[in-house]
Amino acid sequence: MKKYKLSKYIPVFIVSLIFVSCVIDEVKQPETVEAASSFEITLDARTTETDNSAKYGFLAVFLPLEFEIDSVAFSGSIGEGYFYEMDNDTASKWHQANSSGIGVGVIDLLEEKFGEQDGYGWRAFETENAYLTGDQAEHTHEIKIYAKAGNTTGEYGLSYVVSETALDFTDASMWDDSFDNMITVVSGTSIDKNDEMASSFSLHQNYPNPFNPSTRISYSIENSSEVLLEIVDMNGRVVSTIVNTVQTAGNYDVVANLSNLPSGVYLYRLNVDGMSQVRKMALIK
Repeated sequence: MKKYKLSKYIPVFIVSLIFVSCVIDEVKQPETVEAASSFEITLDARTTETDNSAKYGFLAVFLPLEFEIDSVAFSGSIGEGYFYEMDNDTASKWHQANSSGIGVGVIDLLEEKFGEQDGYGWRAFETENAYLTGDQAEHTHEIKIYAKAGNTTGEYGLSYVVSETALDFTDASMWDDSFDNMITVVSGTSIDKNDEMASSFSLHQNYPNPFNPSTRISYSIENSSEVLLEIVDMNGRVVSTIVNTVQTAGNYDVVANLSNLPSGVYLYRLNVDGMSQVRKMALIK
């Protein structure tokens, strides 16, 4: 079902993969998440390449301004990779290589084609590298979206569209969609308590970033707490535990050495007494 008008209460996630003839087989997401908590969305998709040109995957996200996307990754029969974020003044890599598809103005195009509304905004992403299968076989893909809910409780419908690359969405045969996948944001603890807990500790951006192979991570806590600092890969696996102990109030500065890990984008996650903050970092060897 093709659908363009956005409902007042429906945040829409539009995911474009890297090939022609895309099909979304399954959407996996939690039915309920707590306000201000992180959650994971998985899309299972199939694609078939119909020409021999290399493609750059494209991801556009329409969501409430309170929601966040920490990172997006994909894996499957063609390998694995990551997305970088575009802005309205960035021409897609597909356009730069082929002089077609989306040039600058990607956010404008998304608003024109799929809609806009108060309290919501578009974010656009494209794969860091081009991919070419060299065949016309069917390929399977798993797309991981690492997201964070806002503070406002309620029921939201998340919707997904899969397309070839950074196209202008004029050919409906090139994309598939899955609309109104419902998720409910609940308080769990009160929003006031969440705000109080979140303000009781802070996680800062690592430095340097990108880095090789070591980087410094700093954070602060206001009360004596159980502290867990982990490095997580884009598949959600914990690849290193940096801190796992009770710490007194204060400022902390630790060094993370990832010499045993391959180049890529990683998350570092600070958990203090059950509340988490997450940031991204890039290891480049």
